[in-house]
Amino acid sequence: MRWLIAVCIFFPLTLWGADSLQHRHELGNNYAEKKQYDKAAEIWRETAELGYPASLYNLGQLHYFGLGVPKDLPRSFLLYKSAAELGESKAFFSLGYAHYAGKGTPQNYTEGLKWLTIAAEQENAAAQRLIGQAYYHGNGIAIDYQQAAAWYLRSAIGGDTSGQFMTGLMYQRGEGLTQNYYKAAEYFTLAAEAGDAKAQHNLGALYSEGQGVAKDLAEAKKWLSRSAEQGLAESQEALKDIDSMITTQNIQRLSVPYPDLPINIEAYVHDGKRGCIPEDLFEKVWKNQNLFPVGSIQAFSTPTDGIHYLRVMEDFDNKVLYFVGSKNDGLYCVLTRYDNARLDKDTKFELLVSTTKQKKMTKEECSFAQKYGTVCDNFDSMRSKLLAQGFNNVLRGTDKSRDYVALFSQEEKTYLLTTNHLTGATIITGFSNVGYRNILLEFVQQEAAALQKKLDAMEK
Repeated sequence: MRWLIAVCIFFPLTLWGADSLQHRHELGNNYAEKKQYDKAAEIWRETAELGYPASLYNLGQLHYFGLGVPKDLPRSFLLYKSAAELGESKAFFSLGYAHYAGKGTPQNYTEGLKWLTIAAEQENAAAQRLIGQAYYHGNGIAIDYQQAAAWYLRSAIGGDTSGQFMTGLMYQRGEGLTQNYYKAAEYFTLAAEAGDAKAQHNLGALYSEGQGVAKDLAEAKKWLSRSAEQGLAESQEALKDIDSMITTQNIQRLSVPYPDLPINIEAYVHDGKRGCIPEDLFEKVWKNQNLFPVGSIQAFSTPTDGIHYLRVMEDFDNKVLYFVGSKNDGLYCVLTRYDNARLDKDTKFELLVSTTKQKKMTKEECSFAQKYGTVCDNFDSMRSKLLAQGFNNVLRGTDKSRDYVALFSQEEKTYLLTTNHLTGATIITGFSNVGYRNILLEFVQQEAAALQKKLDAMEK
């Protein structure tokens, strides 16, 4: 292969002209698209010998996979190296991976990460995922779960299926990220829908336990079956447990007060809306689930829908809290579900505000609030400006969309900052107080004492 590198040096592109080489290279592309790899290889070999970077890379791919030429990993490595050194961006990842995984060259994590980092900064999602893997397992670098999570998240946003699975796993385990089953379910779903067997298994497990999603044994069986079909042994074993659980659930259904209705308010579907229950059936469904109505509050009103009520329902046995909204359309719809929720005063206030917030309100649409403005900016910058103006950060948390929420308040003005958990963009909404915050606080004060007694009794 050394002769090829020498040829690249002594026969510059200008010998034929860049346009002519590009034309010949694209002719090779045409053959490759028709799967005539032997003809593509013949043309790319010719242009590679003249130092055309893209041909060097493509020829390396053919030797890597054995398409139209003998499979030859050492040769593919040298071709990737020549292409990368000539600036071919696609070769950065391939060369980095060859070093990292020891494909055609002795394994060298340090050299691999050097080239993978170059590719990752060009938003190569696979490279970002491998850097995350290096930090997660300590491959050539010190283990750092926070760095691993950051790189996995970048790769997940870029569409890398394995990166999506690992992001979900780190949210599920609380490694490098705050444990969050909702986000774990979100990323597992992305990977599972793309066919990742491990993600399908973990998503099925979440559905079977009701972690981050409504407990749904049918949905659990669906995803575990897909994983099992791909040969994942643990999914095949888990299916046996799911079938047993479904049998038990069917027996339990016969003992609920209203066996013809769902035993979970999230499972009811009305006109295609999951978790929305007609008013005349709402009480029956929540009794099937053995929920306790904690209380309700007039959250806000609009000219079109009238008063919107927020109802709080609690499952004391499973420590699950539901916030259910209703308006004049006659439906009770689950807005938010919280697992392992402890209803102390601060938590209650935080959940109420995050549930009743609206991102796109206008003065005409909502009588109780006015839209101050929508600004995409850095969260820390906005926070600093508000604190400098004398605002107090009265709460922070996450809403049902898993976005980060923070509320800043003064005597006559309240601002809500919402940061998208995927993009990091922050929007700011201004509320005229109009008793809004006071109503919520009054509700908290009325309910907190009674709820605390119930929680204390449960813990004894």
